Amino acid sequence: MKDFEKIYTETTYCIPRVGITFMVGEPNEQLNLFLQRHDSRYFIFFSAHNPNGHPEDESVNSENHLILKKVVQDMKLDFLEGYGRGLYGWKDEISLFIFNATLDMGQDLAIRFRQKAFIYGEINKAPILIWTKSQNKKPS
Repeated sequence: MKDFEKIYTETTYCIPRVGITFMVGEPNEQLNLFLQRHDSRYFIFFSAHNPNGHPEDESVNSENHLILKKVVQDMKLDFLEGYGRGLYGWKDEISLFIFNATLDMGQDLAIRFRQKAFIYGEINKAPILIWTKSQNKKPS
């Protein structure tokens, strides 16, 4: 199994409703314009699938995603559904592109949903991979 960092950084993240794709570490003018149009300075791209990096049944992943959507709605944040394209034996993971979600909000969600990492971005900067604070070291 390829290590998680390689998977996260080589994945293409997609927001099909608006036709945007992006990758970690790569500046993206289309993403910047999209954030500008939505008056958003930053975002997180987050999946509740496969907690702790362990593959789960689709029913578990679907339930986790529904809970995530409810939590984000309760936070009064706007979002669009997206997905990370699967690599190295991992399936596509349904995710949320969450407008104006801070780094701290991402950390809180990651801990709550037992995720190893998430994608964080700011307007006019390349998106970055953020490891969950509860992780003692980078998982492999």
